[in-house]
Amino acid sequence: MKKYRRYNGDKAYIFASFSEKDEERAEAVLDKLISDGYRIRAEERGASSTSEDISGALTLLLILTDDYLNDPHYRKLLQKAEAEHKPLVLYVQEETPTVKGEVMRLIHDSEHTLIFRPGEEITDSKTASMLLEPALGLTQELANKLFEQAKEIYEQTESGEALDYIKLAAGENCAKAMLWLGKSALESARAGVGSYKDAVGYLFNAAKCGDTEAIYTLGKMLIDGEAFDKSPRLAYTYVLKAAQHGHPKAQLELAEMYERGIGTEMNKSLATKWYLASAEKGVEGAYLPLGIRYLEGTELEQSNSLSIRYLTESATAGFTEADIILAHLYGSDDSGIVEPNPERS
Repeated sequence: MKKYRRYNGDKAYIFASFSEKDEERAEAVLDKLISDGYRIRAEERGASSTSEDISGALTLLLILTDDYLNDPHYRKLLQKAEAEHKPLVLYVQEETPTVKGEVMRLIHDSEHTLIFRPGEEITDSKTASMLLEPALGLTQELANKLFEQAKEIYEQTESGEALDYIKLAAGENCAKAMLWLGKSALESARAGVGSYKDAVGYLFNAAKCGDTEAIYTLGKMLIDGEAFDKSPRLAYTYVLKAAQHGHPKAQLELAEMYERGIGTEMNKSLATKWYLASAEKGVEGAYLPLGIRYLEGTELEQSNSLSIRYLTESATAGFTEADIILAHLYGSDDSGIVEPNPERS
């Protein structure tokens, strides 16, 4: 099943629950609701937060099928919902005897139960619209547009109103807005005029939404002991995730962690793999270790041309060690590696 970006703000939301066997049905329903702008917190089976999710929900959306009704998890969830008098919205794909019997019971026992079926709009009735309207927020597309426009205004004017709109976008699960707020708060905290708590909160929420820059930033903070106690092992899990999702600086950081055995076992082969990955994306810090590897023929097949290429790029980027190695190579008549170059000797 596709991974929905769960709404994690403090505004009204709809909590959706369904059987794992009914994922395709759930996708169709949730896709429609999310595209209409509703805040959805789809259940994560096995998550310890399920009870809290129910308590905080405006209403519960249940995809009723025989499989779901026969799941003991459904009974526990329903008991919690009924104990807290939560309104229920039931999606009924097929009215089997079991499903029909449960629907009739819920209509009779629950204080507020709405039913809709395939082809019907969930907000067709006025009652449903009024019930669900508080959970109607910005779609992801609109939240992203709002953030981009507000950020441009704020960077030009530092308008408090623009900042409020950025926070509004963040509250609608816009990961870019969360990241921007997190990095801004981090800069303030580093300058001694802000709170690391605010920075970590925004960054963590952005990371939960899959933002690789936020994941990498938290990893670096764990490595450096910034706002946290140093935790190389936990930092490794953050950096690894960001690197696996293509973040260039995280790939270099991961290579160096493998190189030195920070947070994980030393592994020169894996270090080389991630140096190559980051170098392909133009991360200058990867050039020197690759130049040395090609020069010495360690972990990579010895190559004079590739060694000189990477060392030259590293020296051009301002890495003194690369310049020293090149000066030595170009100044050695008998090195057998490159021809002497008077301009560098």
